[in-house]
Amino acid sequence: MQTEKMPEEIAVVLTRVIWGAMILGQVAFLVTAWAIRGAAAPVAILGVLVTVGMALVTAAVPGAFLLRHVLLRARPVSVGRYRMGHVLPLAALEAPSLLAVVALLIGANALPVLLIPAVAIAAQVAMFPTAAPFSAAGKDYFRVGER
Repeated sequence: MQTEKMPEEIAVVLTRVIWGAMILGQVAFLVTAWAIRGAAAPVAILGVLVTVGMALVTAAVPGAFLLRHVLLRARPVSVGRYRMGHVLPLAALEAPSLLAVVALLIGANALPVLLIPAVAIAAQVAMFPTAAPFSAAGKDYFRVGER
């Protein structure tokens, strides 16, 4: 099904599935890394990975919200723009989270490293896809009986 010909209700549901899958994948990878990680290893690259992860999440959180705002502020919002306005910010927040999990697998100390995916996942949860961008175009999908 082509994106532009997709009904708005289906676009919202599919975007929610993508949203959930991206968050679930990060949580599953984090839990797996936590379960199989070894003792903290004095690897020189770990400090660099943690510093880069902190810098990435510090830049990605406001950047992702700004990107989402810019992509979804135009009215009416097309289905393709709606999906892009949700998936791109989620992907931007996924990168520092996965980098931190890799650092955890290599052997970094758990506490500073776990802050990175916690902040990234919390920001992703705050970006739950709603039908609000379509509602401003004259449709409200949350009213019962008016479809």
